[in-house]
Amino acid sequence: MKLRTKIISVMLGLVMTVSATAAIGANSAQQDEISALFGGKKPTLKDLEDNKEKLKAITLKRFKDVKEGVFYITSFSLPELLGAGGISGYPDGTFRPNANIKTGEYIKLLVASMGYTAPPAPKGKPWYTGYVDVAKNQLKIISSQDNYNYDSNITRLDMVKLECKILGLQIDANDVSPIFTDAQGTGDERWLNLAFKEMLFRGFYDGKNRTAQPNATATRGQVAETVIRALQYRDNPELFKIKQREYYANLENGVKPTVTPAATPTPRPAGSPPPVTPGISEYPGDKTKQVMNGFVIPKMDYTSLGISGSGNSKDAAYFKEHDHIDIDIMTNVVLPDLDKQLQQLREIITPVLSPSAVSRIMDYTERKKTRKDLFNDGGFWSTDDNRAIALICGTTGVQIIIFEVGFKPYGWQ
Repeated sequence: MKLRTKIISVMLGLVMTVSATAAIGANSAQQDEISALFGGKKPTLKDLEDNKEKLKAITLKRFKDVKEGVFYITSFSLPELLGAGGISGYPDGTFRPNANIKTGEYIKLLVASMGYTAPPAPKGKPWYTGYVDVAKNQLKIISSQDNYNYDSNITRLDMVKLECKILGLQIDANDVSPIFTDAQGTGDERWLNLAFKEMLFRGFYDGKNRTAQPNATATRGQVAETVIRALQYRDNPELFKIKQREYYANLENGVKPTVTPAATPTPRPAGSPPPVTPGISEYPGDKTKQVMNGFVIPKMDYTSLGISGSGNSKDAAYFKEHDHIDIDIMTNVVLPDLDKQLQQLREIITPVLSPSAVSRIMDYTERKKTRKDLFNDGGFWSTDDNRAIALICGTTGVQIIIFEVGFKPYGWQ
């Protein structure tokens, strides 16, 4: 039976400590602290998000082997899973984030976190039998071809593969692009690529190469991250991806995520038209921003950039069925906030586009500042993730058109 609810099931508490004798019970004083934080009610994902700093403090106090700065703390995955009742740690006050987790344990954790229940295992059968049966027969996330050993440690590849399947995501059979340098030719790299594109899995990045370590054993810390991401993705996929893009754009560029302070409205240049903003949505937590086709953009009163989500009149019929965003920057006009325009342009494109695409756009746009003779030679080009971008130069500025992934302009093959 599936529980259709946005409230997180306390059944999670049974599955991160899994082995019946391994670890039971939590520090009662700190458990009372969490209960008081949510008024004795089961928290929703929004409750966890709104109280993540407080949960982080409780987590660091509870687990003596969990320190500030590790990935499952900076991303708040462990604090939020603790707040959800999904973990209780070990009696000695440790979480043991680097300990392994069995395949059967992970399946129970994943299935239970999504609100599914299972009957007790029949006498003489492994304790996880009911949840494996749900995964096989009800959810269809395990097939006869998978051939899992449920008593063996789960690999990072299988962790990601099952996460994608339980979220109903489908791989592209032709997608064997080399996102992870150590996963090519495995036959299952498509699952890793899918999880990467949906912002569910990032692997390890050294500034040049990205690796997945697909055959390495998943740890409890990594599993905590995976489960919380799956819950957040299921709740609101688009908002999840936007937040993850922002988080990793900062993290992978060596910048710690920060809370954006309230901005001061920027007067628009005299005579400049207001941007057209169809199909936008509010950006949670910052009233100066909004979301358009996956990009976080400043609202009209906080930028002098011209931003829209549709083509100009000549191209409207051609563009109308394809998600894209237009950004106009007046690089040849001496504006008091030209540097701010360039900064805002970088902030808009960095969370979504690859570093090479960001570099190409910014280099070209900044070059136009000193080249009045630079016209229309940016052209169409394709990014690493198969996204078409157009750079169009006019007398006084640059128009940047960024299309949805997979769109092929003007007869591209």
